[in-house]
Amino acid sequence: MAPFYVCFHDETRTAFDQEKTVMPGMDLEFFFYRLIGSFPILLMYLAGAVMCIVYARNNPRASVLVAVAIAISLVTRFVFPFVSVFIFSLLSGADTMSDIAIRNVLQSFVYSIPHALTWGLLLWAVFKTRPRDARPSAEFLLQQETESTHRSG
Repeated sequence: MAPFYVCFHDETRTAFDQEKTVMPGMDLEFFFYRLIGSFPILLMYLAGAVMCIVYARNNPRASVLVAVAIAISLVTRFVFPFVSVFIFSLLSGADTMSDIAIRNVLQSFVYSIPHALTWGLLLWAVFKTRPRDARPSAEFLLQQETESTHRSG
């Protein structure tokens, strides 16, 4: 999802000045519209949280990793729009195209850190953690090897 920022509009300014003014803070109406637009992913976060609770006994490590990934994603979704406005307010004097490019790169980098962390946790949960009862025992592996040697021999 692309990062964004919100400009506060002042009725006394011209249209050109309004577009250049980035004020600290964020229009809550815009935030709620963004929240409504995020409803499908929020449902997936809820489903993931429920699955973490349901499967916690079978695979506690994976459940914890997925729960942490969901928490990071929720914080990113709700807090980073305000962080984005803060970043733009710090760099509000940027008028040249190179300044705007640097601001966009900085914002993209800040947004990518939690997303990379979330994906890393999810991949770890999927590929590195398995419930104990799903792992083949040493006896089972030895039996499989013995059976395969008898069949081939």
